[in-house]
Amino acid sequence: MTIQIPPKSKIVGLSSPLSRIVELYHEMGLVGEERNIPQLFVTAITRHLPRKYRRHMFPRGSSGSGKTTLVSIVLSVFGRDVERYTRVTGAGLERKKNALDGKILFLEQVEGTPPEQLRYLISEGKLRILYVDRNGVSRSCEVGGGPVIFSTVVGTVADPQLSNRISTLEIDESQQQTSNIIHQKLAFWTNIQTQSGEEAFQELQHIDALCKQLGSRIKEIMIPFGSQLEGALPKVLSMRRGVDRLLSLVAAIAFLKAALGMRPQVKEQNSIYVTALPEDLNDALYCLGEAFSDSLRNFNGRYKEVYETLRNNSSASCKEIARNLQMGETTARDHLNSLFTEGLATRTLDKCIYRYQATSQGISQLKLEVKYTESDLRNWVVQQFPNNKAHLTIPEEALTAFERPKPVQGRLPTDPNFATIQQTGQETGRNGEIVPDKCTNDENIPDNTSGETTTVTPH
Repeated sequence: MTIQIPPKSKIVGLSSPLSRIVELYHEMGLVGEERNIPQLFVTAITRHLPRKYRRHMFPRGSSGSGKTTLVSIVLSVFGRDVERYTRVTGAGLERKKNALDGKILFLEQVEGTPPEQLRYLISEGKLRILYVDRNGVSRSCEVGGGPVIFSTVVGTVADPQLSNRISTLEIDESQQQTSNIIHQKLAFWTNIQTQSGEEAFQELQHIDALCKQLGSRIKEIMIPFGSQLEGALPKVLSMRRGVDRLLSLVAAIAFLKAALGMRPQVKEQNSIYVTALPEDLNDALYCLGEAFSDSLRNFNGRYKEVYETLRNNSSASCKEIARNLQMGETTARDHLNSLFTEGLATRTLDKCIYRYQATSQGISQLKLEVKYTESDLRNWVVQQFPNNKAHLTIPEEALTAFERPKPVQGRLPTDPNFATIQQTGQETGRNGEIVPDKCTNDENIPDNTSGETTTVTPH
């Protein structure tokens, strides 16, 4: 079956492969959610990866916002790998006989404090229980495997230990999304349905099969340009888990594209290393949206409400803010003082009362921009594999994701340190640019792709 990746994305800000995923799910009946559908899909396929790359997703939204419908349709393509329960207890998890490794555990909705066994399944990948049988004899049992866990949440996760181990996404509750859903439902009841979504279903299943085929062979998923992000990431406490949330999504997106033959791979003996590219970072930031930037700066909840209230009024006192938002004056004062300290608000003394006004500075969203060329990747491979032979495969579909350096007349745009890299099957075009040969039936990429293979030898 051919995966129909469009040459140009139909969604501004999202790459073509993820845009195609969204398009397929729209054919299956979903509306909108262009940021959330890719997150849910790539989280589900991480079940094919080593446990440290597996993600867990808890969509969050108001009652009736469509959380369960969204997750149910996205997970429907994964068939028997999904174990769905309305409610799960700690004892039920402890006594489960079949392993959960490589499975998707879908809990309808987490309410209150979920069983602590979920935390251990996520962090340890197994449960080891010591219990006493009916005869008073001490026995032990083990439930193996670390599943990818999905659930839905109204409000926030009550257990902070669990919330630190999962990723959340916000359901689109905008008026435009509501209008789109109403339009779709009216069309369903008005018109005869001519599309079943079966072809989209099968294409998504085929993509998952390609991910499963590659996932069992992956040793690591690397983000070679990661060091460039250090200066741009805010040094706030929430970034300690925020960076994992971001980079795990980048890795999952790179894995999906590698399965489609669109990402560089390094093969060393029987191990495969997939390398992410800056486009994957851009996709992750698009999917996470502004809510991610806000959470890193603790600019959420009531704090954000105070700021938005100031923006909508010429000025306000602490008492007016507290009354408007129905919060205590002490809490309102703390938020206002924080906004003033961070330069997001000014204050003037008027008859012994401070009046606050939002500045035009506003909240700057997180911007992470990296520059990464094909030469940078080759240099990274030489540095990471100095003592063993490794084969670098760069599919042609990945070349457009690099920043292209300006060629120098009569010279190859490579670093002198690449003298230890043996180019195979290459010729040079005008201006000395490398023109890669076709690489067919390479064991590192699907047969319908082409690429360039480089052998890295030790110094």
